[in-house]
Amino acid sequence: MMLDRFFKLKRRDEKPLPELQVNTLQIGARSVPLLMVHHPRARRYLLRLREDGIVRVTIPQRGNVSAARDFACRNVAWLEQQFQRLAARPQIP
Repeated sequence: MMLDRFFKLKRRDEKPLPELQVNTLQIGARSVPLLMVHHPRARRYLLRLREDGIVRVTIPQRGNVSAARDFACRNVAWLEQQFQRLAARPQIP
């Protein structure tokens, strides 16, 4: 019981969620949602394709949205490959 009290006092405060911005990106014939997330510890721009088909761009602390969009546009070929890999994966019910 005493330990529960101690750990509750030592717990860190919850941090606010990062900013989210949603745009669209044209990849081939499809229009894909582009989710832009600012992350305070990120050191570079990161590009990921989520399982639900949304492209996520992580923006570093001193980065901006226009540079993130340019980064995503430069990597459209990589995204097309990732969409092909996603389509080739077996669907789990």
